[in-house]
Amino acid sequence: MAVMMAVFFVLFAIFFVIASNVISTSHNRAVIMALIAENNSFRDSGTVYSEKTLILSFESDQVDGTYSVLNGGEYFSEETIAELVNRAASFTEGSGTFGDIFFLVTNGSLKDEQRLLLLALDGSSEMQAKQEDTLAVFIFALLLYAIIVVIVFGLSVTIFRPLKENLYRQKRFVSDASHEMRTPVAIISANADVLKNFINNTYLDSIKTQTERLEKLVSDMLALAKTDEERIALVKENFSVTDEVLEAVLPYEALLFEKGKTLITDIEPDVSVTGDRQSFKTILNVLVDNAIKHSDKNATIKISLKKEGAKAVLTVFNTGSLVREEDSSRVFERFYRADASRSRDSGGSGLGLAIAKSLADANKWKIQARSVFGVSMTLTLTL
Repeated sequence: MAVMMAVFFVLFAIFFVIASNVISTSHNRAVIMALIAENNSFRDSGTVYSEKTLILSFESDQVDGTYSVLNGGEYFSEETIAELVNRAASFTEGSGTFGDIFFLVTNGSLKDEQRLLLLALDGSSEMQAKQEDTLAVFIFALLLYAIIVVIVFGLSVTIFRPLKENLYRQKRFVSDASHEMRTPVAIISANADVLKNFINNTYLDSIKTQTERLEKLVSDMLALAKTDEERIALVKENFSVTDEVLEAVLPYEALLFEKGKTLITDIEPDVSVTGDRQSFKTILNVLVDNAIKHSDKNATIKISLKKEGAKAVLTVFNTGSLVREEDSSRVFERFYRADASRSRDSGGSGLGLAIAKSLADANKWKIQARSVFGVSMTLTLTL
């Protein structure tokens, strides 16, 4: 809606500027045309339509201090005439303005003599009319803008209401389903543990494995439901990002060694921010876990932390990526999988990065993804 308002405001400004220029040109042209008519009438018959028309005659072929007043001397003061001549000195043939006074310089015959004439006309009334017309156009444009905004707002509410309701129902379903699934999954898991005391076979092991995956999925769905319903209690405090990263990375070193993957860390010391510590821990674990699960064999994983002004920038890089560059931002979508089979093998639910994005948004942090297909994935969190 804000974008549409900005677009309409720009259109309103463009319309007003164009209309103002048209009005100004129209009124200026009207005064100049009146001067041309006075010039033609005076040269043809010596007739002047208005006593407010000043006519100066110059003996030479240029505007200088040698002139005679043929008309309008009573209406224009000597100071005004002198300043007008001074302004018109740069014209040999053309028109110009001096305040509200318009003047026209012409060459031609006057009673069989070659003379240079300067005609001037007080256009204050025309300028007043121009201001009134400009104000009228502004009010009209403003009313039109207001009407368009009201119409667009009304249409947008009508159009987007079903979408908002559908999104709400989806979020409500995730919340309700995850709560309802929690108890039976816990019971199945407990019963499987009991049965393992009496029976030990691959079928029971498979039940236990899939139950654990389902427990993880339910847990992730509950976490998303909390962020959707804004039920996360954010505790703002100053904490050391450096210490949190070092503490979180330590348990992964042995795991990566077993998997044949290389971990590189570049952690800047004494990096602190004010925010929700628990949200940062969750996001950090999600990013590192994602890098481990979705990197290639013998991959290199690099975790870096830098201080940039008042901001802390955490970067998690891993070699290997099945996400195309144009789909980089889609990794934060719920249940998004670049390769469904690979994600299932790794035990991922497709919700980890969605949870990270929700927590980052709740804390007004910025999280981004940049993938180079088949080469690398870089996830960046700016606090």
